[in-house]
Amino acid sequence: MTELAHSPYTGAGLGAYPTSSAVEVDAAVSGAASIAPAVSDTAPGGIAGWLDAVADALITHRDGLAELADSETGLGQERLTGEVERAANQLRFYGSVAKEGSYLGATLDTTPAPSPPSASLLARSARSTTASHSPRSSASSR
Repeated sequence: MTELAHSPYTGAGLGAYPTSSAVEVDAAVSGAASIAPAVSDTAPGGIAGWLDAVADALITHRDGLAELADSETGLGQERLTGEVERAANQLRFYGSVAKEGSYLGATLDTTPAPSPPSASLLARSARSTTASHSPRSSASSR
């Protein structure tokens, strides 16, 4: 299935582009969902790398993307060039957030752990517990 794009400037047809059926969209969503566990196991630095790579690609193709978008929307080359740059900057920002990690809410506990009880304290505690539960101590308390 295809649709015809029209120029917002002249109304002339720009060409046909493919559209996706509901079945194709469902298949794409299912495919994405199936790899979600692997993506969620990716280290933050890996996620940041992906986002930086997409940002780099946007900037590399900025002028062509803005030109194509202008031909379809009529929003103007200057505005659309800025939109591509803004999208790239947002991707880089979220990549830096992933690397920095404060969104995880993780904290380091710097309070020293209590010292384990000494051997003599454990021995005294064991003698005291044994003495209070021995048959001799029960008989003497009668």
